[in-house]
Amino acid sequence: MKQRRGAGGSAVPVARAAQLGDGSAQIAARRLVPSSIMSILAAFAAIWLISRGPPGSFRSGSSEAMTALVTPAHAPRTTDLSLFAGEHQRRLYWGSYRPNVYFGMKPRARTLPLLTGLMWLDHRMPDPIGAIRHTCEEADHLRRYGWTKHDGTTYGRQELLDVGLSLTTEFAKDLSRPLHPEYKAPENAHPEFVDGGDWAARVSVKPSARSKQQHGADGQPEQNFVSLFFYALIDTSDADGHAHLGSGDYALQVLPDETTDSSITIQGSTPSVGTFRLQLNVRASEQAELHWTAVATPHVHNVTDQLRHLLREQIRSARVLALPNKSPATRDANLVLIQLSAEVPVVADLAFYLTTPTSAAPSSFADAATLTSVLAQREAQFDRDFEDRFHTASNFNKTTTAFAKAALSNLLGGIGYFYGRAKVTTGIEGDPIVPSRPMALFTAVPSRSFFPRGFVWDEGFHELLVLKWNPDLTRDILAHWFDLMNQDGWIPREVILGAEAESRVPAQFVVQRATHANPPTFLIALDRMLRTVQVSQDEAAKQRAFLVRLYPRLQTWFAWFNRTQSGPVAGSYRWRGRDATTDRELNPKTLTSGLDDFPRASHPSDDERHVDLFGWMSLAARLMHKIALIYEQELSPDIILPHGFSTSKDYQRLAELLDAQQLKRLHWNGEAGMFCDYGNHTEQVKLVWYTPPHVREGTNLVAQRPQQKRVLSSPNARPTLQLVPQLGYVSLFPLLLGAINSDDEVVPAMLRSMRDPDRLWTSFGLRSLSKDSRFYLKHNTEHDGPYWRGPVWINMNYLALGALHRIAQSESSSAAVAQNAGQIYSELRSNIIGNMLSEYHRTGYIWEQYDVVPENLGKGKGSHPFTGWSALVVLILGEVY
Repeated sequence: MKQRRGAGGSAVPVARAAQLGDGSAQIAARRLVPSSIMSILAAFAAIWLISRGPPGSFRSGSSEAMTALVTPAHAPRTTDLSLFAGEHQRRLYWGSYRPNVYFGMKPRARTLPLLTGLMWLDHRMPDPIGAIRHTCEEADHLRRYGWTKHDGTTYGRQELLDVGLSLTTEFAKDLSRPLHPEYKAPENAHPEFVDGGDWAARVSVKPSARSKQQHGADGQPEQNFVSLFFYALIDTSDADGHAHLGSGDYALQVLPDETTDSSITIQGSTPSVGTFRLQLNVRASEQAELHWTAVATPHVHNVTDQLRHLLREQIRSARVLALPNKSPATRDANLVLIQLSAEVPVVADLAFYLTTPTSAAPSSFADAATLTSVLAQREAQFDRDFEDRFHTASNFNKTTTAFAKAALSNLLGGIGYFYGRAKVTTGIEGDPIVPSRPMALFTAVPSRSFFPRGFVWDEGFHELLVLKWNPDLTRDILAHWFDLMNQDGWIPREVILGAEAESRVPAQFVVQRATHANPPTFLIALDRMLRTVQVSQDEAAKQRAFLVRLYPRLQTWFAWFNRTQSGPVAGSYRWRGRDATTDRELNPKTLTSGLDDFPRASHPSDDERHVDLFGWMSLAARLMHKIALIYEQELSPDIILPHGFSTSKDYQRLAELLDAQQLKRLHWNGEAGMFCDYGNHTEQVKLVWYTPPHVREGTNLVAQRPQQKRVLSSPNARPTLQLVPQLGYVSLFPLLLGAINSDDEVVPAMLRSMRDPDRLWTSFGLRSLSKDSRFYLKHNTEHDGPYWRGPVWINMNYLALGALHRIAQSESSSAAVAQNAGQIYSELRSNIIGNMLSEYHRTGYIWEQYDVVPENLGKGKGSHPFTGWSALVVLILGEVY
């Protein structure tokens, strides 16, 4: 599963250029116009040599390498653009930015942020304390949960179907009131303070439709009680994860309302949030009790465990399942828990609002009728915006439209904000693991239950959908990602910031290595941004400003890829990170490619050439040429770019060199009719069981358990350098990423492979690996089942649909090819939509993959809900490619 140095910049020595940002290492030889095979090879040699960087850049253990690892890129921060200040910053300050919990609100703050959340327990469960719901867990076996509507900024509605309970959580933000005095006079406030407006959340609980009425020993119906736990937590951790309890920079206390049993208020203050109140009002219940407690805790990631401990102590000492209504003697409490125990159905509202020394008037959202009205207005606006962008209501029935809204909403509701230091290393043997500089990341996540953190591989796909919905969000997210870049151009492939995020990651996947890449999927989002021509003048200006600011970082990023992932032949590319020494894997994984266990050359070596990476780099060169032109148009005519600052002509030359002819020279297997990797390979490998020798422990010899290891099927089946004959997603990348044109001679063969039921075609999407492959559905180790060896993945099928749509619509395609592509497109699109919709209604979820095992054909598998790139089904429905 997915648990899966250096281009320095030169400052442009002119004021206007300095505003635009720094440059990075060159990528291509200048003014080379090849007129023969020898000149082409010479041009590639020049590109390769220049891209390698200066000698000594990779000295193991050198202070320069370690410094570069944790030093930010030499370019202006993208998030400092004025686009992301003012009203934009205020609008996005608060949100459901805790994707790892079932419901929680959080600000985009680094200093003492206020986290709010919800937990619940069903008193009828055999072990109610052990079954507390809080963090999104597949082991909770909720029949369904997820956002049915979420606009990404000011509104969301979520439904959660537990074993015996049905919960609905809703929230809305109010940015209409006058700005807080401290926000209008920032000299009096903390630098991080933002008036993000007021907000309110409503939680409704009722018996689930499937729950059965239980009866006591006297035959009378038992009362159906639930306990809802609302909490406010001030995270006192610094970027290193060290807590600073009792620092005096924050306050948190409970203000019980002695006049009613249905209301309670939390009051507090932090530098980044200001002085605030959280008012809980119980709106509807036959019986309700409120209990509370306040504690000091250095931990953010284990609030569930702390609640369990408190409740078990109460049962032991007071024989009640209720919080003790007390605060610590000291003033260092940073966690307040409020328990609402009630018979269902029950409704409770939680309103957040800022106060001033002269006014503590509650938000208008504290009024139930006002909140009800606002929630209805926001829901109606969401419905109008959705139809305006995707037109599903006019083309599909209500069931399909609701499915599409849920897919989009779960992606937007899965956006999180993270802050801390990542654990990084140069990736060179002997170099230590060190903390990165403090970093912040605003990103969508692949899966709230299994991958609640950011991945480079996934995020570009996410942004294709977010961009269609809200371009401002996409720019903000991409700006955060590119600001993670170090001075060499490296961006961690998986970003784990803060204790809460790290608590959900196996230890072996926490450390990020600076030699390891991931597919540069941000390129497809930027490419879509450039291809979106029907935008307002204001939107076009914002897009241009964003791309101009981003360009120096893009240069550095591209140069890092072009240098560190270069292949053995000029113009070829190779993913790093494969294990050439293991005998425990049937085919050593290539985690860095994103296609973890897709079969590559059986025996990893430096001779490999990877066709999917060629596709990415070809796309990158073409895209960099376009963005360079925009950048250069912003420069004054008299500006001379410094040596080492690549120009649009440089990228154009490289794009021309990384063309279809070069691609075919390196990767086309004419006999098999497909694009292939190249490397040291044999098909004759298998896993066999063996028992390792006994190990001596003291004076005893201890037997080892049987294990599997890889062996050659035949002593004569030695690997040789060859094109690797594995048809699958990797083979399609040149078509998916536009590295070959619609009229290319290889297109008909690729279309035949896609539509062949004995190879890639199924009735619910394209397989990841051909059915006739020796590795099809094969385990990679005794514990590592097939991942990219057959199952259907929606992100790759989305790219395939885009390519088919392009070929079918292209004037350069022959009539026969265009017709064939169009037919395949229509069938594939219908198959994907039909199966995903069917599985959603059968299981309640959108899935990571869809199975190709005969007894489970089309059934969802893997992580769920997986509304990262699987949410691209919304664009498939709307035919947005």
